[in-house]
Amino acid sequence: MKSRNFGLDLIRASAIILVLIDHVGYFFPALVNLNPLEVLGFYGVEIFFVLSGFLIGQIGLRSLDKDFSWEKVKKFYAKRWLRTLPLYYGILILFIIGSEIVYKNNNFHLWHFLFLQNFNLNERFFFSIAWSLSIEEWFYFLLPVFFYISFLLKNSTRKLFLQLIFVIFLIIILRFLYILIFNPAFEVVRVFIPFRFDSLLFGVLLAFIKLNFNNFYKVLQKGKVFLISFVFLLLSGIYYTYVFMQSGLDKSFFLRTFGFSIISFIIALLIPFIENSQAIENFFKRFKYLGKFITWTSLISYSLYLIHLEIFTLIIVILGKHFSNVVLIPFALISTFLTSTITYLFIEKPILKVRDKYFK
Repeated sequence: MKSRNFGLDLIRASAIILVLIDHVGYFFPALVNLNPLEVLGFYGVEIFFVLSGFLIGQIGLRSLDKDFSWEKVKKFYAKRWLRTLPLYYGILILFIIGSEIVYKNNNFHLWHFLFLQNFNLNERFFFSIAWSLSIEEWFYFLLPVFFYISFLLKNSTRKLFLQLIFVIFLIIILRFLYILIFNPAFEVVRVFIPFRFDSLLFGVLLAFIKLNFNNFYKVLQKGKVFLISFVFLLLSGIYYTYVFMQSGLDKSFFLRTFGFSIISFIIALLIPFIENSQAIENFFKRFKYLGKFITWTSLISYSLYLIHLEIFTLIIVILGKHFSNVVLIPFALISTFLTSTITYLFIEKPILKVRDKYFK
């Protein structure tokens, strides 16, 4: 196994844990009050978006920015899609078969195979957790196009930096106009594919700073930047929860327009310190098993994300009438972690070995 960055593992593990806590509150509300936990799931997905942009941005910038070629694009797509598509399509097909057996609905769910389910409300309810994958996969597909345009324009480092900022602001402005004209619900905006790319682009922008403005990136690694950003993240979470519980997110023009970008920007500011903090790594070394749990949770986070809702649902349907939530919650979480471990060891890991062998 390649050397892993514990800080990035901690970020990834934190993201999936936040999502799990939120959905435990949703599926088992008799034990846990749902409302205050809603923000955790929201934050968890936004962390995944920014982190994905940060990691894939570094790969794209290193391989496609200065020396663009279609051969490199093919390699970029192959490495990314061998990471995400096999497990996604495997689980999708399994769910389609199960749905056919139980409900006899004869629906092939083509929208999900093309990652277009976010544009079809009826499709969104099937394999609902995959809405974020729809955004990420289209972003991965279009990112090389961005670098190709930059290559054709022979952009300097400064121009590419400004180009990234321009695209982010363009998305924010278009989202602003979309909400101003059509007044869609918060959830409609949240899943609307082209208007969510700014969250991932903040990660790409951070990757660009890391690779091209090292001194500035060192400033972002300072503890003061982390603490200030963390305080703002907490304050924004309090505001989000207040709006959610009082008037509802659909009535908040601010959260629907600028909220996604502000949260993503703050999350991006947290990454440099966590990625490079020796103090955090040393702390978890003192608690060896906790550190191992964080690393393993990070490794299986993709499986955890894809399957946890269906496992929660299955447990409620089969056991919900016979046991209290005090029993069901730990059983659901243990079942989810065990199943995700199996899918990682026997599906994800072998495919990744093949990928790393042929696409170094």
